[in-house]
Amino acid sequence: MRRNETKYVLLELLSMAFLAASGIFVRYSVISPINAGMWRCLFALPVLYLMCRSELPALTKKDWLMLLAAGVMLAGDVALYNTAFSYTSVANATLIVNLTPFVIVPVSRFVFKESVPRHFLIGAAVAVAGLVLLMLGKAEGAESGFKGDLPACFTRRTYCLPIAPAAAYPPAP
Repeated sequence: MRRNETKYVLLELLSMAFLAASGIFVRYSVISPINAGMWRCLFALPVLYLMCRSELPALTKKDWLMLLAAGVMLAGDVALYNTAFSYTSVANATLIVNLTPFVIVPVSRFVFKESVPRHFLIGAAVAVAGLVLLMLGKAEGAESGFKGDLPACFTRRTYCLPIAPAAAYPPAP
């Protein structure tokens, strides 16, 4: 059973703020985008280990394979996302990557037979309106180009791939 305790909601908001700011730091970093992603993941590993070390001995071979697949997808996600910042604006790359629900919701609907909530449709309309505004800016000669949007689109796919199978995976007790 999911509990939305205040401390977890605040931690999630803090992590989203760090995630949102990461694009700016990657864009203006002196190291390459892929190296920045590698260091970002490397520095997160000790924290991740401390959070889940008690559960590691109970993992099965299937669990390890799922974790490995998710890790490969995360590596692709970070590499492509960070590379997109070199060719397009941080706003465009972030918006395109955060269109992930447009991939996950149809997969959930058609593969897992889940219903689509009404509030998703409202949010989808707002997101599409924002996307159209960004695309209109490109048509008028904006600084960002489609060359950077392509890695961002592939990022969205590598981000979605481990999420869809995880939805069918039974939750931890």
